[in-house]
Amino acid sequence: MKKSNLGLLCLVAAYGGNAFALNLDFNPYIGVDAQYNHMRFENDDGARFKQWTPQANGYLGLNINKSFAVEVGYEHSERTRNNIVLSEGERFLGNTVGAVGGGDPFTDGDKHLLELKSRAVHINFVGFYPIRTKLDLIGSAGISWVNLTGYDTLLTPGNDSIIKMYNQTKGILELGGGLKYMLNSNFGMKAMVSWQNRSRLEPLSGSSGVATISARIKNSFKTGVGVVFYPVIL
Repeated sequence: MKKSNLGLLCLVAAYGGNAFALNLDFNPYIGVDAQYNHMRFENDDGARFKQWTPQANGYLGLNINKSFAVEVGYEHSERTRNNIVLSEGERFLGNTVGAVGGGDPFTDGDKHLLELKSRAVHINFVGFYPIRTKLDLIGSAGISWVNLTGYDTLLTPGNDSIIKMYNQTKGILELGGGLKYMLNSNFGMKAMVSWQNRSRLEPLSGSSGVATISARIKNSFKTGVGVVFYPVIL
């Protein structure tokens, strides 16, 4: 997967090299997006985590010419929260839920709060193709360095305790497509859908005392709308 990611970025960079040779038109811009991040899991313990979460994305961009740009940004998701109540006999975090008083690490009626948050720094190579006056089709490819943190808190009245925490950071491939419409020479609106190969991330895992949990992550999507501002009119 690392080789394929590198190959794709090399192709985009090669296109960028042609842009440097033709019709240079440097123009900086800034943008802000409101997004929904869809974290997808296999049908294991990850299915218990809430999968949709709102997030904010901000970025700085530089148009090389009218067809090509480079963007660097940061995104931060709201922490998802999902309450569950365990039942005797079901599987949870690698264990079979036992009866009350049976000495098991997870017992019937236990209440848990599952939380997950994501943040990332990303660099994207962006291409623009005009399809109507002021309206461009957008394509992007880049790398996103994602930090994913998860919590499992046992809710005990007067004595809540975090019994699990997961924290990992890894670079993943991101591909996107969308539309940009310029309202005037300075301001525009944008809508994007992006695919991320989050399956490269390690499963959310850790010790539960007598077993190992596993929440396997699948490739995911994010959608969003935003505004873009060009401070300089060339």
